[in-house]
Amino acid sequence: MKKAMMKPTLALALGLGLALASSGYPSLSSAASPSSVVEATVSQVKSSVVTTVPPELLEACRKGLTGFDKNDRTDMIAALADNVVFEFSDSLPYGGTYTGKDEFVAFWKHVYKEYEYFNYDARAVLAAGDYIIVPVVARAKTKTGYSMENEHLFLFRVKDGKIVYGRIYADTARGRDVLEGREPRRYPKLILN
Repeated sequence: MKKAMMKPTLALALGLGLALASSGYPSLSSAASPSSVVEATVSQVKSSVVTTVPPELLEACRKGLTGFDKNDRTDMIAALADNVVFEFSDSLPYGGTYTGKDEFVAFWKHVYKEYEYFNYDARAVLAAGDYIIVPVVARAKTKTGYSMENEHLFLFRVKDGKIVYGRIYADTARGRDVLEGREPRRYPKLILN
């Protein structure tokens, strides 16, 4: 098996994205334009990270993953390469590797077969190298009436101005709980002595 090594700048941005996802950091719901997304990106990552990601792709991700019920993935889907590869953990019924725009759209249709709604609110839209990192708050309600709210992280790779790869890093245990018809389990903090 091949091991992929991340560049330090991507590792920094991913680490920051994961930290933002779980920190209570405010969302970008109020971001009004692509320039405000880029400004937020630059102000949140204090390093020499250079990006090749066009601002319109950052805006497409912001629109697609911000505002919960206002999520509009139209521009994000248009920004996908025809042969995009999209991954989600197969520990949930709709997980797996999806190839091409049609399969990406089918993934979301399958998700919505399980849920009344499943929406996101971006905490940030970060660009590092040829990657877009989007930590989000996810809110969902299953068709059987169980709700969850947790943190996810979207990772996208860009090549020639198109998204060629995407992956969602998610709390699949909570998703499995609600799909199995129970409230998401929460465990008390472990006290270390």
